[in-house]
Amino acid sequence: MEQERLAATGSARDALMEKLLESYSGYYDITREDGLEGLHKATAAFHSYVEKYVLVRSAQMWAHHSHEYIFLFSLQHLDMETWARIRDYYLELGLSLIKPDKQHMYTYITGVLLCDEIDDDVAREMKRFKYYKSFKLSFYGWTNARLTALEMSSGKIISNYQGREMGKFVNKIYKEKTK
Repeated sequence: MEQERLAATGSARDALMEKLLESYSGYYDITREDGLEGLHKATAAFHSYVEKYVLVRSAQMWAHHSHEYIFLFSLQHLDMETWARIRDYYLELGLSLIKPDKQHMYTYITGVLLCDEIDDDVAREMKRFKYYKSFKLSFYGWTNARLTALEMSSGKIISNYQGREMGKFVNKIYKEKTK
């Protein structure tokens, strides 16, 4: 009985993951992953470049580029030790992708976790999670870490302050999928 329930929630996580990736595929570059002992399932990368010039491109007034990297994880149970490993992994991976220069405006490093169960102490820790870094006094831009987790057993969304909009999006996809 317990194995059937776990298999059902595992397939529900997989189906939700596919739905999320499908919704990102229009604007993001999707890469399937198998990192961090199989917990890291996919990465979605978005890149934007904007410039303003007068009459001809060589008379550029300003330009900037911004990026977002979304790391999607799927697991059955999230405890404090696993959360610490996931947090360190996705921050390190996200920071390694940032190439700050004069035109770099910002980069969001976003973690999306789909879990069957999340411990209460981990949920409290995730809500308080903050990460901000500026490059050369923000002249070379900045980065912010966003976080959203979905507890599939209860349908509860857990987000840090920066990730609350992402939480609303994941919740919307989850509710559409469970109808």
